[in-house]
Amino acid sequence: NNDPAADWPAGVLGLGATVVTNKRKIAADDFFKGMYETALGADEIIVSVSFPVPKKAAYAKFPNPASRFALVGVLVAQTGSGVRVAVTGAASAVFRCKPIEDTLAKSWTAAAAKAVKVSATDLNSDLHGSPAYRAHLVSVMAGRAVDAAIVELDGTRNKAKLGGNATVAVSMAVAHAAAAARGVPLWRHLAGNAPVRLPLP
Repeated sequence: NNDPAADWPAGVLGLGATVVTNKRKIAADDFFKGMYETALGADEIIVSVSFPVPKKAAYAKFPNPASRFALVGVLVAQTGSGVRVAVTGAASAVFRCKPIEDTLAKSWTAAAAKAVKVSATDLNSDLHGSPAYRAHLVSVMAGRAVDAAIVELDGTRNKAKLGGNATVAVSMAVAHAAAAARGVPLWRHLAGNAPVRLPLP
């Protein structure tokens, strides 16, 4: 079923998988319909799921402290058809996040993903987090997933091949560009809408 907090729907949707039943093939974009609801008919069962091999992909989640299901989980992928970003846990069902997809298509960096302001409209609200909190987590988890994909590409835990200086420089350049595009100082861009104060010793 389409459990709104399960991890696997983000993998299926984010990678653009095809769900194969005993009667037909269903594209991931058409499979998930709503909370606990899929496109499966009453007389259908899943017999396999086919995944295309992505160029890059990674998943990051912020687990619910009680259940360990995803409070917010995000899968990012560079596929043959473009960038795909799937979000689970944040709403009543898994969904693709087009603002982050569009951003990562232009700049595949963690800083770019984290800079996207995701709308809190229609997101879940419970004792673990408000819609605004979940919206913030979507961008944060997307950034962590991009970073994880870069680490996997590098093949070392500390980015020894790509180099720390190179990745930091690119991230800073993207952050400066994003701040300039918004017409705000860098510190305000990095802080988002949160109140800021000078650090105390």
